[in-house]
Amino acid sequence: MSKMKLPKTQLVKTTNTRSKEQEEEAYLSRKMNRYEQEQKQKLVELGQGPKPYRDILSFLKNEIDMSTKMTNFRYELLCFRDDGVYQLNKAIEKLYGVSRADNAQGPSGKQNIETIDVKLANGSRVKVPYGQIDMPDMGEGAGINIKYNIDNNILYVQGSCEFKYASFIDDIIDETKRGLANESIFKNQAIEIGENCIPKVLDISNIEDEFMILSEKTEYELRPLMSRIQFPERCIQRGVPLKTGVLLEGPYGTGKKWEWCNCIP
Repeated sequence: MSKMKLPKTQLVKTTNTRSKEQEEEAYLSRKMNRYEQEQKQKLVELGQGPKPYRDILSFLKNEIDMSTKMTNFRYELLCFRDDGVYQLNKAIEKLYGVSRADNAQGPSGKQNIETIDVKLANGSRVKVPYGQIDMPDMGEGAGINIKYNIDNNILYVQGSCEFKYASFIDDIIDETKRGLANESIFKNQAIEIGENCIPKVLDISNIEDEFMILSEKTEYELRPLMSRIQFPERCIQRGVPLKTGVLLEGPYGTGKKWEWCNCIP
């Protein structure tokens, strides 16, 4: 027998203080300094090696061209739309310091900036940019475009930047993944998946915080459900469908609703 316990754009966003601006500028500067140091080291090693002078000049020319060349990127994040967009904008804000949505250009001129309304765990609401986010410091026309596919719950993050900033985009995506894993807006919330795979937070304040004792047989039969909830990426890699149903049977007062809530991470 074991015990289980019920788990208790803005359009233009600027930094609030000068110190925070300086920290963000310093972060980008450090990234560029590391990039430059790596390139300098490559040049030193090349100069000390057996390669002829013309090859070194060719290397320098190529590096000059590549440093300002625009490169495309594309990432896919498995998540709910609101959570993914919110965490992505938080990551951009934290590392880049500004999250600015671009006006869409239509046949009749500028259109309204696209944002989505995100409800946070504390009940407050924020509007975050969705669509094109400009990042002009990373090259002419540089930016991130956000799209979501409700059929497979994939957030597509794509865009372009100068080649020398490509690792910075990697940092933004890594920070987004960290936010999704550790600071999800649905963390410790009971949710119901509604139409278009949009989660609805359920009020379970009337559920008492008590221990529930499960038999080994019950615990064993719940493993397929718990595996899908706790290890979704492993299930996807092994071809196990995430959508599944479980019928809890038992008379009134035996803890069916408690156990269902316990399954919500």
